[in-house]
Amino acid sequence: MTKILVVEDDQDVRNLLVDSLSDIGCDGVEASDGEAGFQCALEEHPDIILLGATLPIMDGFEVLQKLKSNPTTSTALIIMLAQGPRAGHQYPIGCRSVGLHYETLGAGGLGSSGYGLLGKAGKSA
Repeated sequence: MTKILVVEDDQDVRNLLVDSLSDIGCDGVEASDGEAGFQCALEEHPDIILLGATLPIMDGFEVLQKLKSNPTTSTALIIMLAQGPRAGHQYPIGCRSVGLHYETLGAGGLGSSGYGLLGKAGKSA
């Protein structure tokens, strides 16, 4: 079974994602802040990490840098979650600083391509 770590401070969003992952046959584990998410990734060895950009204690970009520089977690697929550009948030610049491609998604969220990726992950287990 594919293990997916959801690191998100909004409990409703976190619950929705973990429940949806369970529905497609994935093992969802969760953390509510960046520091807890990083520790959980080290302990759980997830295949995929859904990582919030704005998190308490340690923001998503700092978590991403730590995950990618750690041999234990460097191969995990990481998908950053953000609500889109808001005043004071520089997601494209933050993404480029850690070597990520930045793309905005419409109101439909992950859409068919994102759920297709997660669905394939759940079925490959």
